[in-house]
Amino acid sequence: VADPGSGWPVREHAIQKLSYVLRLIHSLRRVTRAEAIIARTLQALFDAFPRAQRIAGVMKDSHASGLSIDAAVSRSEEETVEICLPVVRRCVQNLEGLLYLDHWMGTQEEVPELADSAIRTIMAVPLMGLVGECLGVIQLDTRQVENALDVEDLERLVVMANVVAAALEQARETEHAIAEAVIKRSMADADNLRRQLTTSRPPELPGYRVASHLLALPEVAGDFVDFVELPHGRLAC
Repeated sequence: VADPGSGWPVREHAIQKLSYVLRLIHSLRRVTRAEAIIARTLQALFDAFPRAQRIAGVMKDSHASGLSIDAAVSRSEEETVEICLPVVRRCVQNLEGLLYLDHWMGTQEEVPELADSAIRTIMAVPLMGLVGECLGVIQLDTRQVENALDVEDLERLVVMANVVAAALEQARETEHAIAEAVIKRSMADADNLRRQLTTSRPPELPGYRVASHLLALPEVAGDFVDFVELPHGRLAC
């Protein structure tokens, strides 16, 4: 599914897709932290994709190797969620949703031939930012060949991924605004403290005219000028 125009490819079952989108929006209404959005999203996606056995959220991380797994869930506690790194990287690079048939072998005990038990379908969709950058990737997979994921599921995930991406950007903007508010409040408190500690005027010293001026940095308000009168007519600043 590649739709560089609107990013909302809806051809069939529009009412059902709208229902899933509204449920996802409702589940994310009270989530304000970006790291919690992916975890909440994966639980909602299990309801929207009953055929998916495992779901993972892989986010772009500029401070590490480029990708980080933020959350991963499986319907069975005994199953391990595995990321198909080539598919995820292709989603990030080409900004396209993928439905991939993987001849996969989980353990050495499995038969090496391409049997049904060794085939899984992988579905991966990028989370697109407002300016066109990729925020991360949502990956779903199943090994149920008789009930595999299909193009209809891919179309639905592309639509829902737009909701997740919008929620991520909104949460990050909220976190940034809160951080700036905390910094401004801290700077104001530090500036008030500096004004309280600063001497109102320099002391009088016979034969001298004492003056001072403080050039404070815009983001640092912890410095102040103080005068200490020492014995024998000396003055420390």
